[in-house]
Amino acid sequence: MGRVFLAGDSAGGNFSHNMLAQASRAGLLSPTTKIEGVVLVHPFFSLGELEDVVEFLSEGKMGVTHPIFHPMGDPVRMRREVECERMLVCVEKDDVLREKGTAYYEALKGSGWEGKVELLETNGGGHVFHLWDAKLEKSHEFLQVIASFINQPT
Repeated sequence: MGRVFLAGDSAGGNFSHNMLAQASRAGLLSPTTKIEGVVLVHPFFSLGELEDVVEFLSEGKMGVTHPIFHPMGDPVRMRREVECERMLVCVEKDDVLREKGTAYYEALKGSGWEGKVELLETNGGGHVFHLWDAKLEKSHEFLQVIASFINQPT
């Protein structure tokens, strides 16, 4: 298999983490079938004020501290489920999700995970700014950093 990366913006960042975690738990990854890296862009991990929504959507089976919504709550599990070589976590200074994205980065970095994790913090663009106006120089520069991360030799 060639080089495989998972990437997602906002809730897609959460999906990317959980796809990797599920593949790891299910034993789908091996030296010949692996996910090389993950890019989480302004990832949406649980916010306490959304607890009612989370409980409604999960029919009361999960709360905002469930690993699907809050993987950084259990660093040992997180380390075990992140079977990739490297990860880029992107946060935006003016984004309400910044704190959760940074907490994810810190939890993974402090978990003893053997891969390489990087934090990219942008300033002044807002949540998923690169999607709202892809013509901005700032958007282009941001996407270039992501492309560079993906294209790094292994």
